[in-house]
Amino acid sequence: MKTRRDFLRIGIGAASAFGAAGALSKLGEINALAAGNPSYQALVCIFLAGGNDSNNTIVPITTVQQNYSVYSAARQGLALAQGSLLPIVTKSGDTYGLHPSMPEVQTLYQNGKAAIMANVGMLVVPLANSSAYNALPIGSPMVPTNLFSHSDQTSQWQMGVPTGLSSTGWGGRLADFVAAANNGAQYPSIVNNGGCGPFCTGAQTLPGVVPSSGPIGLAGTGSDSARLNGSQQVLSFDNGLKLVQAANSISNRGISQGALLSNLLASATPLATQFPAANPLGDQLKMVARIIGVRSQLGLTRQIFFCSLGGFDTHGSETSIQGPLLQQVSQAVSAFYSATVELGVDSQVTTFTTSEFSRTVMSNSNGGTDHAWGGHHFIIGSSVVGGDLYGSYPELALGNPLDVTGRGSLIPTTSVDQYAATLAAWFGVPPASMASVLPNVVNFPSQTVSFLG
Repeated sequence: MKTRRDFLRIGIGAASAFGAAGALSKLGEINALAAGNPSYQALVCIFLAGGNDSNNTIVPITTVQQNYSVYSAARQGLALAQGSLLPIVTKSGDTYGLHPSMPEVQTLYQNGKAAIMANVGMLVVPLANSSAYNALPIGSPMVPTNLFSHSDQTSQWQMGVPTGLSSTGWGGRLADFVAAANNGAQYPSIVNNGGCGPFCTGAQTLPGVVPSSGPIGLAGTGSDSARLNGSQQVLSFDNGLKLVQAANSISNRGISQGALLSNLLASATPLATQFPAANPLGDQLKMVARIIGVRSQLGLTRQIFFCSLGGFDTHGSETSIQGPLLQQVSQAVSAFYSATVELGVDSQVTTFTTSEFSRTVMSNSNGGTDHAWGGHHFIIGSSVVGGDLYGSYPELALGNPLDVTGRGSLIPTTSVDQYAATLAAWFGVPPASMASVLPNVVNFPSQTVSFLG
C-alpha cells in the first residue's frame, strides 16, 4: 500500500508552485525576450558535497605569484609530488598542475573546452584581506552567517543569500526568469537526482526528480492498468478538502509526467557515448544526457540540472580518499561532454562545479584538512572560453593577507554571486535584471567574469 506521503514524494518533484504572481512581476521583460528567442540552452550543476579540497585539485607550479615550493611548504604531508601533477598553462603563461586523477579534465582544458574559476566563495561584500575581516564585529552582517558550517554554507551557495534564509534558490529563480521560453512544456525545466536542496526551487516552479535509474513511477502498479487507473481515480476523487485535493493534483501531475518521460526515454535512440562504469556521478550525467536527448518532445528550450557526488569531507586520510573521487568527476564530465557533442548541443550546454567551501591549506593531525572558505571550480562546454584560469589564484603561504585563521582559510576573491551571474547571463538574464535572480550581486562592482563567450 502506498501512503499519501509516498504519493507526495512521487509528485512534488515534478509539480509547479502556485501564486507569487506579484513577486514575479519583474520577470515579464525577460520572459518576453525568451519567448521570442527560444534556442536551446542548459546548465548542469555538479555539487561536490562535503567541501572539496581544491588546493590539491589545482596546484601552482610556476606562476607570477608563487611556485610549487610555496605550495609544498604550506601543505607539508598533503603535498602532491610535482612530477605527478598534470600540467596546464594559462593564456598568460602561468603553469598549474591538476590532480593526477584528472587526465580527462586536463585534455578538456588543453582543447579549450574547460576553464578554471579560482578562489570562489560566499561573500556579502568584497573583503580585501584578513585585516578587513578581523576588524568586523562578531556576527557582522558583512560576513556570511556561520562560515565553515556544512549546512549553512551549502544552503547559502544554493540560495544565493549569504545572511539569511530564502524559500527559493538561484537555480529555481533562474528557471522562473526564463519560464516563457518553456511555454507549453510537458515537463519541469529543472531536474535533479533527488538530492537537491534549495537550489532547485523557484517561486513558480519545482524540480522534477529523476534518479540515475530512471523516472519515479507509481510503485505497485507495474503493467496492471486496472491498478493504475484505480490509483488515479482515488487521487482524482473530490473529498471536499482543499489541502488534500491540492496534494492529489500534485501527485497526479508527477505520475503523468513521470510516465511521459519514461516512454520517451524508452523509445529514444541509445547514446553511443560510453560512460564510466561504477561511477555514481557518471550515472547521473548519463541520465541528464538522455533527458537532453528528448528535450524537443518535452517542449523544453531551457533546462537546468543538478547532480551531486559526496565524500569530500576529508578530515582524515585525505590523499587516499580524494583521488578516487576526483577520478570519478574527471571521467564523468569528460563522458558527458562527449555525449553533448554526440547530441549536437555541446555549445548549448554548460557544466559547472560547486562545493560548500574548500579546505584549509594546512593539514591536521589526521592526515586531512578542515573546513575553510574560497575554492576553485571547473566550467566545461564548447561555449566556455577555455584553456585559462579566471579570477585570482591566492597565495598559499600560511598567514598570507587572505588567510583569516593562520591555517589557510582563504577569503574568496570572486563571490558565488559573480560566478552564478556569469552563468545566468549566458542563460539569458540581462545585467539590469540580474538582481532578481541574485539579489546580493549588486554589492560587487563587476557582476560577471569572462569565462563564457
